[in-house]
Amino acid sequence: MEEKSFEPMHPRSRSYANQDLRNQSFRGHLLSKADFSGADLRGCDFCGAELVGANFERVKIGQTVRQRLIWVGIAIATFLLSSHAVSGLVFGALGQTPSDRAWGYVLALFLSLCVAGITSGLQTISPFGSKVNRAAFIVSAITTAAINGFYYAGSVMEKNPQWAIAGAVISGVVTGLFLIRWGGVSGAIAVNMAGAVMGYGAAFLTGVTAIGFLSTGHFAGGILLSCFALVLLWLTLQSLTLTFYEIRQAPGTLFRRANLTNARFDAAFLNHADFSNAQG
Repeated sequence: MEEKSFEPMHPRSRSYANQDLRNQSFRGHLLSKADFSGADLRGCDFCGAELVGANFERVKIGQTVRQRLIWVGIAIATFLLSSHAVSGLVFGALGQTPSDRAWGYVLALFLSLCVAGITSGLQTISPFGSKVNRAAFIVSAITTAAINGFYYAGSVMEKNPQWAIAGAVISGVVTGLFLIRWGGVSGAIAVNMAGAVMGYGAAFLTGVTAIGFLSTGHFAGGILLSCFALVLLWLTLQSLTLTFYEIRQAPGTLFRRANLTNARFDAAFLNHADFSNAQG
């Protein structure tokens, strides 16, 4: 999200009191003892700013409509791109048998879809704490990126398997490194939405296979696969729920790594603000 850096009309006074400062960037600015009292700071970025003794009394903090529209747009774009890739891969896998040369790719696709969908959905129910949830998030992100990279790289290069594999590896590695280093709300929304799509793809492929087992009289295998498909669908719903939760609860005003020593926030409603690694 692009933000314009805001400069006060009278820099010496450093008074921003009662101003509408929505979506402005104060990233890294020296604003010790600045007066923001009564200002609308929704969508503002104060990351790394010096705010020693600053006055934030009665400020409005949180999301803006522009931020929500951007996050919803990211979710929709991720859904469309991932759905296109998954549908192309899944429908291409239907009808393949163990005697076909592409059977190895079918198994790899099924395993990858399951890993991406399961790790994404488990974030909402994991009893093991934030570190395990973070690891599940990273695994889901890498796997979904690899699946998308496999499909789109292979499509661009006329279904060349070598290029498809290279696209999967590069996409997975780049995505993993990016999220470990930066992450953020936009990344979380994209990963969780993609995880939901992958989980549905795994459920669909499992369900079709279960129908095939049942129609040929293999009832035990068909019932087991049907139960597994239902579990995957439930995890898909968990991923969708997490996506919408991220959008609703995302911090709109950022104070990450800011120096807030002796800053005053009296009568300020501080929901939807990110104070991670802030001082004071």
